[in-house]
Amino acid sequence: MTTAVRSGDAGAAGADWHAVPIASAAPREGYLVIEREGRLWGVAGTSVRRLTRSGEAASHGAGGAQPGQGGSLRLTVAGGDLTAHRVLAMVPDLEVTPTPGSLLRFWPEAADGLAVYEGRPLVVIDPQRPPSVLLRGEDEED
Repeated sequence: MTTAVRSGDAGAAGADWHAVPIASAAPREGYLVIEREGRLWGVAGTSVRRLTRSGEAASHGAGGAQPGQGGSLRLTVAGGDLTAHRVLAMVPDLEVTPTPGSLLRFWPEAADGLAVYEGRPLVVIDPQRPPSVLLRGEDEED
């Protein structure tokens, strides 16, 4: 697994991305809990192909580029590159419940289930068909 840092501000046009290895050979079992605009999302750890970051990480250098410390993050999964503001945790024992059919009236996108992390609800995404809100770039509005 690699991470990348980008020189310049998180929203800078033409900023330079470069990969830095993440010092973790441990299995990624469980769910990565990410946050975007105050909403929580769960991503199966084994579905994350690449993790890149921008913004403040560039000023920290390779040793200081830790998920969740500012800037923005991109997670590559089968369905595309997701944008998040921070990683909250890797939760090995997240209790995921199936998505109820009644939710589809209000949430038309695919989901692998629902869960609660530290008292806050989250949607566990389908990595093959992630929600469009996570596929949007950092500079796009909801």
